[in-house]
Amino acid sequence: MRMFLVLLAFLPASVLADGLDGRTLSFHIETWDDPDQPMFETTVLTAPVGPRVELDVETLGRKAGFDLIPLMVDADADSVTLDFSQTGPQEFYKARFNGYVIDFGDGCPVLTGARLDPEATTLPISGKRLRVEDGVLWVNVSGLETDWNQKAVIRLDLTPCTGG
Repeated sequence: MRMFLVLLAFLPASVLADGLDGRTLSFHIETWDDPDQPMFETTVLTAPVGPRVELDVETLGRKAGFDLIPLMVDADADSVTLDFSQTGPQEFYKARFNGYVIDFGDGCPVLTGARLDPEATTLPISGKRLRVEDGVLWVNVSGLETDWNQKAVIRLDLTPCTGG
């Protein structure tokens, strides 16, 4: 037992602090056919990643002629859940991209990939609709339909920072 405690004392802090807990989640919605000419973009909402639901995006309502579909965004150490459980039947507007942009800012670990958890996901979405670029997760829900009690559970690939 003593050797274990001594070993922990010499591990770098970054090894002990794996995951996204405590990081700041930034979230916004974009709709576009051409990314240089967005049809719609919300303001960025932020929240610290922790044990509770980070964002309840019910309050955005109607913006620029779009009815925004309510959802809850819940992040933990290595996943993000987009929860539509309070939403009745809805269809997402069709565009080349209509969806969610999620960023955890600079810091370690670095977001390098994402995949759907097929056992926990009930929204009819495919992994092809997920993209990670420069540490930012893009979730394209264009044209999908949602109903009561549906959610997308996205497992995040995180890479620890090295050096320092």
